[in-house]
Amino acid sequence: MLDPGYAAALGFKAWCHLQSHLHGWTGDSEAERAAGEQAARRAVALGRDDPTALALGGLVVSLLARDHEAGLAALGRAVALNPSSALAFGASALVHCFAGDYGTAIEHGRRALRLSPFDSLAYRPLIALAFAHLFTDRHEEAAEYAARAIQANPGLDVSHTILVASLVELGRLEEARAAAGQLMAAFPTFRIAQRRRAGVRDTARFEAYLAALRRAGLPD
Repeated sequence: MLDPGYAAALGFKAWCHLQSHLHGWTGDSEAERAAGEQAARRAVALGRDDPTALALGGLVVSLLARDHEAGLAALGRAVALNPSSALAFGASALVHCFAGDYGTAIEHGRRALRLSPFDSLAYRPLIALAFAHLFTDRHEEAAEYAARAIQANPGLDVSHTILVASLVELGRLEEARAAAGQLMAAFPTFRIAQRRRAGVRDTARFEAYLAALRRAGLPD
């Protein structure tokens, strides 16, 4: 980096490492996790007055280091500094969801979509809304949000998995298996074990989600 103290750039760097860690792009998931956490914590420390740095850094600290308290603190400051930031509210929705605060996740996800309904990053709050509804047994709404997340960004396997799990929970197994087939066609190396890299606090709900994926025939 030309400016190693550029907090927003560190936040985007952390986001890139998060994606590589989740998808196994480099083959060294642990190195990506460590590099992402380091960049995220620096982004938060150096960007105390930068909502973008705080939003991205807080999100990555929460998902990679599973330090939800630090992530929530950073995101709380981000939305306070810029209450019109769809980026910050979308990231906040994801972190509150992974931390088990589904009510706030839904509130912030909906606010992000209201602030920027055609945002290229709308898949983030849509994924948060899909997970939050899945984890609170509102499976019809979860399926609808998952389908919207796929439409917003078809290149992410996680949205497909939420749709599959929601359909399983609705008892629509044939549709779930068809959706699972579409997932595997798009992501032939997908394995359920990859989802365990996500830092979800509510382990009971998360295990039920993984079990639903198995019922649809997805590989472990």
